[in-house]
Amino acid sequence: MLGLIGLRGPSTSYDLKRAIGRSVGYFWPFPHAQLYSEPRRLADVGLLDVATEDGRRRRQTFSLTASGKQRLQEWLAEPVTDPMQVRDIAELKLFFAELSTEQDTLELAQEQIKQHTERIATYDAMLVRYDEIPEVQARLVPLRLGLRLEHAALDFWTDFVDSAIGAHE
Repeated sequence: MLGLIGLRGPSTSYDLKRAIGRSVGYFWPFPHAQLYSEPRRLADVGLLDVATEDGRRRRQTFSLTASGKQRLQEWLAEPVTDPMQVRDIAELKLFFAELSTEQDTLELAQEQIKQHTERIATYDAMLVRYDEIPEVQARLVPLRLGLRLEHAALDFWTDFVDSAIGAHE
């Protein structure tokens, strides 16, 4: 949350939800409830300021405090030594495939080919849309990593289907 507010500036929880859906949410999912509870928690510990709108809606807009900005910079400077985590339900199902039918596993793989193909198209469109905007170039770097990961997954599932079909010919 601190990073998003640091990039976007003052934001409501709804603003954060929309921003996540178009950016970091492609590789780091946030539970919907967290988008509303986490900014309040960060405000309670002094990392965010909160301004409450007068009127019926009483929207809350969150912004970084000096402490929040400092904590964000400290977090960004911390080394990352944990291995990359992949929480892929399809990969988990593939692990247990021997308990399933060959047809179900083949259909799983074919659906994954479809999903990764669609995600690649989405990422490619994002690159085309934002590639000429200098202010967002740094944010395109993780998009390019995501694109490579999607291509690797697509290659894997395509090879899997080809091998499965080839084994039955």
